[in-house]
Amino acid sequence: MRKRIFTWQGQRFVSLEIEGTEGETVDLQSVELFTRAEAELKPLGLSLAHNVVRTRVFGRSRAARDTVSTVRSKAFTGTARAASSSFISPRHLSRAPTWRWI
Repeated sequence: MRKRIFTWQGQRFVSLEIEGTEGETVDLQSVELFTRAEAELKPLGLSLAHNVVRTRVFGRSRAARDTVSTVRSKAFTGTARAASSSFISPRHLSRAPTWRWI
């Protein structure tokens, strides 16, 4: 996981790059990524439910990409606001994870 905090045009941004855990199912990896992101944001006074979030997901296969899209749609409901995109790109990932959330 990589975390970068920076300011641009007077606004604070947090960038998280999180990869799925090797050996876990795609479903579990998907849920785990959003759980890990929430845990990283909480100490900064931020959350997936109350701040604007931009997600970009890279999956090894269409099935992996579709699974994370389903989990993401459940994570961003109610007052949660997000802009998102998903890509199928095996070359973008290291050998281990099925997908990555940026």
